[in-house]
Amino acid sequence: MKKQAAHFALALVATFVLTACGLNSSQWNQEVTIPSAQRAEYEARIQELTYRIANYEATEEGESIFPPIYYYVDLGRAYEGLGNYKGAMKAYQDGAKANTQSQALDHNIGRLYEKVGLYKKAIAQYQMIVEKYDAKGYLYDITWAYIRDEDLEGAKKNYDEWKKSSKRTDLQTEQALVKLKDRLDGKE
Repeated sequence: MKKQAAHFALALVATFVLTACGLNSSQWNQEVTIPSAQRAEYEARIQELTYRIANYEATEEGESIFPPIYYYVDLGRAYEGLGNYKGAMKAYQDGAKANTQSQALDHNIGRLYEKVGLYKKAIAQYQMIVEKYDAKGYLYDITWAYIRDEDLEGAKKNYDEWKKSSKRTDLQTEQALVKLKDRLDGKE
């Protein structure tokens, strides 16, 4: 009986920790309605790429000892196609660890955080991309993550920085900022 209570308590704590970290299953696994042939394609692609990554060997001198970046990107996209965002995130993060200078993998990590509603993590990821690659265009992505997180101040600050660096404006973003301000002021 004590053992069952301990297991229950451990399971409860684990559930709390995973939920607090943003890893609850409903967020990371989405039901997708796709034709069975498409599902089979994704599953076959996952199996193929998982095998290629696990068994990769550099064949030419000077070739990276790590699997190509596109293996990880394609693997993540296949998982996303099945609604398995947790599998997709693992693919992108594993790829980013193996290929530390991959803006594509870093981008997909931020995009996926945003997709599952972890806006603060998305913002941090996009900010890292801005700093690591001097990619000021990501200030726009940061702006929208702040808008989705309903942080008007952060959204305005990054939008203004994006406008200054890109020498452009965006009507849709400006309208979203006005709507957010109205909603936060209780006007909507």
